[in-house]
Amino acid sequence: MFKDSSCKMMRCIFLSLALATSAIAQDGVRSQRIPVHAIKFSPFHLIGFYPTALLGYEHGVAPNMSVQADVGYVFPYENFDEEFRNKRGVKLKLDARFYIEETKASYVAPEVYLNAVNFDRQDSRQECYDLECQILYRRTYYYKVRYREHGVGVKYGFVRYFGNFLVDLNLGFAIRFVEYKKPALTRQFNEQEMEWFAIPNERRRTGLMPLMGFRLGYRLQ
Repeated sequence: MFKDSSCKMMRCIFLSLALATSAIAQDGVRSQRIPVHAIKFSPFHLIGFYPTALLGYEHGVAPNMSVQADVGYVFPYENFDEEFRNKRGVKLKLDARFYIEETKASYVAPEVYLNAVNFDRQDSRQECYDLECQILYRRTYYYKVRYREHGVGVKYGFVRYFGNFLVDLNLGFAIRFVEYKKPALTRQFNEQEMEWFAIPNERRRTGLMPLMGFRLGYRLQ
Protein backbone atom coordinates (compact mmCIF):
# COMPACT_ATOMS: atom_id res chain seq x y z
CA MET A 1 0.00 0.00 0.00
CA PHE A 2 2.79 2.38 0.89
CA LYS A 3 4.48 1.57 -2.40
CA ASP A 4 1.25 2.27 -4.33
CA SER A 5 0.78 5.59 -2.53
CA SER A 6 4.37 6.61 -3.31
CA CYS A 7 3.88 5.78 -6.97
CA LYS A 8 0.68 7.78 -7.13
CA MET A 9 2.40 10.72 -5.45
CA MET A 10 5.34 10.54 -7.87
CA ARG A 11 2.94 10.42 -10.82
CA CYS A 12 1.08 13.44 -9.48
CA ILE A 13 4.32 15.38 -9.00
CA PHE A 14 5.54 14.43 -12.47
CA LEU A 15 2.20 15.41 -14.02
CA SER A 16 2.21 18.73 -12.16
CA LEU A 17 5.75 19.50 -13.33
CA ALA A 18 4.84 18.58 -16.90
CA LEU A 19 1.80 20.86 -16.86
CA ALA A 20 3.81 23.72 -15.33
CA THR A 21 6.56 23.32 -17.93
CA SER A 22 3.98 23.28 -20.71
CA ALA A 23 2.30 26.43 -19.35
CA ILE A 24 5.64 28.25 -19.15
CA ALA A 25 6.50 27.21 -22.68
CA GLN A 26 3.11 28.33 -23.97
CA ASP A 27 3.47 31.65 -22.15
CA GLY A 28 6.88 32.13 -23.78
CA VAL A 29 5.35 31.53 -27.21
CA ARG A 30 2.48 33.85 -26.37
CA SER A 31 4.88 36.61 -25.32
CA GLN A 32 6.50 36.53 -28.77
CA ARG A 33 3.25 36.39 -30.74
CA ILE A 34 2.15 39.56 -32.48
CA PRO A 35 -0.95 41.09 -30.92
CA VAL A 36 -4.41 40.52 -32.31
CA HIS A 37 -5.41 43.80 -30.67
CA ALA A 38 -3.16 46.38 -28.99
CA ILE A 39 -3.56 50.02 -28.03
CA LYS A 40 -0.60 52.40 -27.88
CA PHE A 41 0.30 55.92 -26.80
CA SER A 42 3.17 58.17 -27.93
CA PRO A 43 4.32 60.33 -24.98
CA PHE A 44 6.95 62.36 -26.88
CA HIS A 45 4.34 63.83 -29.23
CA LEU A 46 3.07 65.81 -26.26
CA ILE A 47 6.25 67.91 -26.15
CA GLY A 48 6.72 68.65 -29.87
CA PHE A 49 6.22 72.01 -31.55
CA TYR A 50 2.66 70.88 -32.34
CA PRO A 51 1.65 69.15 -29.06
CA THR A 52 -0.33 66.07 -30.00
CA ALA A 53 -2.23 63.41 -28.08
CA LEU A 54 -1.38 60.50 -30.40
CA LEU A 55 -3.12 57.14 -29.92
CA GLY A 56 -2.45 53.99 -31.95
CA TYR A 57 -4.24 50.73 -32.57
CA GLU A 58 -2.49 47.60 -33.90
CA HIS A 59 -4.42 44.67 -35.32
CA GLY A 60 -2.90 41.34 -36.32
CA VAL A 61 -4.14 40.20 -39.73
CA ALA A 62 -1.80 37.24 -40.33
CA PRO A 63 0.68 35.14 -38.29
CA ASN A 64 3.52 37.53 -39.20
CA MET A 65 1.68 40.68 -40.24
CA SER A 66 -0.29 43.46 -38.61
CA VAL A 67 -1.57 46.91 -39.48
CA GLN A 68 -1.37 49.93 -37.21
CA ALA A 69 -3.28 53.20 -37.37
CA ASP A 70 -2.39 56.31 -35.37
CA VAL A 71 -4.72 59.25 -34.82
CA GLY A 72 -3.51 62.40 -33.10
CA TYR A 73 -5.31 65.53 -31.92
CA VAL A 74 -3.21 68.71 -31.93
CA PHE A 75 -4.41 70.74 -28.99
CA PRO A 76 -4.03 74.50 -28.45
CA TYR A 77 -1.25 74.48 -25.90
CA GLU A 78 -0.44 78.12 -25.12
CA ASN A 79 3.19 78.72 -24.25
CA PHE A 80 5.06 82.00 -23.76
CA ASP A 81 5.77 82.44 -27.47
CA GLU A 82 3.30 85.06 -28.73
CA GLU A 83 4.19 84.41 -32.38
CA PHE A 84 2.43 81.02 -32.56
CA ARG A 85 -1.00 80.69 -30.94
CA ASN A 86 -4.10 78.52 -31.04
CA LYS A 87 -2.62 75.44 -32.70
CA ARG A 88 -5.26 72.97 -33.80
CA GLY A 89 -5.46 70.05 -36.19
CA VAL A 90 -4.90 66.31 -36.64
CA LYS A 91 -2.09 63.88 -37.40
CA LEU A 92 -2.81 60.57 -39.14
CA LYS A 93 -0.52 57.63 -39.77
CA LEU A 94 -0.95 54.12 -41.18
CA ASP A 95 1.64 51.34 -41.47
CA ALA A 96 1.78 47.64 -42.36
CA ARG A 97 4.12 45.61 -40.15
CA PHE A 98 5.89 42.47 -41.34
CA TYR A 99 7.36 40.68 -38.34
CA ILE A 100 10.57 38.68 -38.66
CA GLU A 101 9.53 35.05 -38.19
CA GLU A 102 12.51 34.01 -36.10
CA THR A 103 11.75 36.38 -33.23
CA LYS A 104 8.39 38.03 -33.96
CA ALA A 105 9.74 40.86 -31.82
CA SER A 106 11.22 42.94 -34.66
CA TYR A 107 9.56 44.14 -37.83
CA VAL A 108 9.88 46.20 -40.99
CA ALA A 109 7.03 48.47 -42.03
CA PRO A 110 6.15 50.90 -44.82
CA GLU A 111 4.05 53.83 -43.66
CA VAL A 112 2.10 56.82 -44.95
CA TYR A 113 1.21 59.85 -42.86
CA LEU A 114 -0.57 63.21 -42.97
CA ASN A 115 -0.29 66.29 -40.75
CA ALA A 116 -2.97 68.97 -41.07
CA VAL A 117 -2.52 71.81 -38.58
CA ASN A 118 -3.63 75.45 -38.47
CA PHE A 119 -2.35 78.11 -36.11
CA ASP A 120 -2.51 81.86 -35.61
CA ARG A 121 0.64 83.77 -36.39
CA GLN A 122 1.93 87.08 -35.10
CA ASP A 123 4.87 88.57 -36.99
CA SER A 124 6.53 91.88 -36.19
CA ARG A 125 8.63 93.43 -38.99
CA GLN A 126 10.77 96.51 -39.43
CA GLU A 127 9.79 98.21 -42.67
CA CYS A 128 10.70 101.31 -44.64
CA TYR A 129 8.40 104.32 -44.50
CA ASP A 130 10.05 106.07 -47.48
CA LEU A 131 11.69 104.86 -50.69
CA GLU A 132 15.21 105.54 -49.43
CA CYS A 133 14.55 103.71 -46.15
CA GLN A 134 15.65 106.68 -44.12
CA ILE A 135 12.63 106.35 -41.87
CA LEU A 136 11.87 102.96 -40.38
CA TYR A 137 8.91 101.73 -38.40
CA ARG A 138 7.80 98.42 -36.94
CA ARG A 139 4.59 96.78 -38.12
CA THR A 140 2.82 93.78 -36.60
CA TYR A 141 0.87 91.30 -38.74
CA TYR A 142 -1.78 88.88 -37.50
CA TYR A 143 -2.78 86.04 -39.82
CA LYS A 144 -3.60 82.30 -40.00
CA VAL A 145 -1.13 79.68 -41.22
CA ARG A 146 -2.16 76.33 -42.73
CA TYR A 147 0.54 73.67 -42.25
CA ARG A 148 0.16 70.58 -44.42
CA GLU A 149 2.62 67.70 -44.60
CA HIS A 150 2.33 64.23 -46.04
CA GLY A 151 4.85 61.55 -46.78
CA VAL A 152 5.74 57.92 -47.26
CA GLY A 153 8.50 56.05 -45.47
CA VAL A 154 9.91 52.76 -44.29
CA LYS A 155 11.08 51.84 -40.79
CA TYR A 156 12.58 49.03 -38.73
CA GLY A 157 11.40 48.45 -35.20
CA PHE A 158 11.12 46.05 -32.33
CA VAL A 159 8.59 45.36 -29.59
CA ARG A 160 9.46 44.35 -26.05
CA TYR A 161 6.73 42.77 -23.91
CA PHE A 162 6.37 42.95 -20.14
CA GLY A 163 3.43 40.66 -19.67
CA ASN A 164 0.76 42.37 -21.75
CA PHE A 165 2.42 45.77 -21.50
CA LEU A 166 4.76 46.66 -24.35
CA VAL A 167 7.34 49.13 -25.58
CA ASP A 168 7.44 49.80 -29.32
CA LEU A 169 10.51 51.54 -30.79
CA ASN A 170 11.28 52.14 -34.48
CA LEU A 171 13.71 54.05 -36.72
CA GLY A 172 13.64 54.80 -40.44
CA PHE A 173 13.33 57.53 -43.04
CA ALA A 174 10.59 59.12 -45.15
CA ILE A 175 10.09 61.34 -48.17
CA ARG A 176 8.16 64.34 -46.91
CA PHE A 177 6.17 67.02 -48.74
CA VAL A 178 5.80 70.16 -46.64
CA GLU A 179 3.69 73.21 -47.39
CA TYR A 180 2.80 76.29 -45.33
CA LYS A 181 0.01 78.48 -46.70
CA LYS A 182 0.06 82.06 -45.41
CA PRO A 183 -0.34 85.61 -46.76
CA ALA A 184 2.55 87.18 -48.69
CA LEU A 185 4.10 89.82 -46.44
CA THR A 186 6.19 92.84 -47.31
CA ARG A 187 9.89 92.10 -47.11
CA GLN A 188 11.31 93.71 -44.01
CA PHE A 189 14.37 95.95 -43.87
CA ASN A 190 17.66 93.99 -43.96
CA GLU A 191 15.75 90.72 -43.85
CA GLN A 192 18.07 87.72 -43.72
CA GLU A 193 17.35 84.39 -45.42
CA MET A 194 17.30 82.30 -42.24
CA GLU A 195 14.13 80.28 -42.79
CA TRP A 196 16.05 77.00 -43.17
CA PHE A 197 17.09 77.29 -39.51
CA ALA A 198 13.81 78.65 -38.15
CA ILE A 199 11.43 76.55 -36.05
CA PRO A 200 9.10 75.91 -37.68
CA ASN A 201 10.64 76.13 -41.12
CA GLU A 202 7.75 77.68 -43.07
CA ARG A 203 9.35 77.18 -46.47
CA ARG A 204 7.63 74.90 -48.97
CA ARG A 205 9.90 71.93 -49.62
CA THR A 206 10.31 68.23 -50.41
CA GLY A 207 13.03 66.06 -48.93
CA LEU A 208 14.16 63.14 -46.82
CA MET A 209 13.73 63.10 -43.08
CA PRO A 210 14.50 60.58 -40.33
CA LEU A 211 11.69 58.68 -38.64
CA MET A 212 11.72 57.80 -34.97
CA GLY A 213 8.86 56.39 -32.94
CA PHE A 214 8.48 55.47 -29.28
CA ARG A 215 5.20 54.10 -27.96
CA LEU A 216 3.93 52.52 -24.80
CA GLY A 217 1.07 50.10 -25.13
CA TYR A 218 -1.04 47.24 -23.88
CA ARG A 219 -1.80 44.01 -25.71
CA LEU A 220 -5.49 43.24 -25.37
CA GLN A 221 -5.25 39.81 -27.05
